[in-house]
Amino acid sequence: MENYTNVQKLILSLSQEDQEKLLQIIEKLDWSGARLREEPVSFVMAEKSFSVKLGPLEEKLLELLKTKSCSKWELVSLLYPDEGNSLLAENRFKNLLARVRKKCPGVVVCQSGLYQLTFSKKA
Repeated sequence: MENYTNVQKLILSLSQEDQEKLLQIIEKLDWSGARLREEPVSFVMAEKSFSVKLGPLEEKLLELLKTKSCSKWELVSLLYPDEGNSLLAENRFKNLLARVRKKCPGVVVCQSGLYQLTFSKKA
């Protein structure tokens, strides 16, 4: 848990320029989602760095949000297209979102019903 707190402090301490660099790094990641990464995703901002291990669905969620803001149900349908039970799909999405927020605090936020990537100190 201490590592996640350190990651959160690091993200919140970044300058706007470094936050933009971080977004560029996220955009260049392998978003295939075919397998769990063997090595952590590494971020280096100025002299600060941190690593995060992301699963395939966690990567896919960030991939979807890097291009546009999405509603919960839009994300549910994109992440779980074959799930016939909407309540089960919603629960799976909530668990996925909790994992991403734990690994990358402050990066995914919901504003006005839309989820988006952010590096704001208000997150």
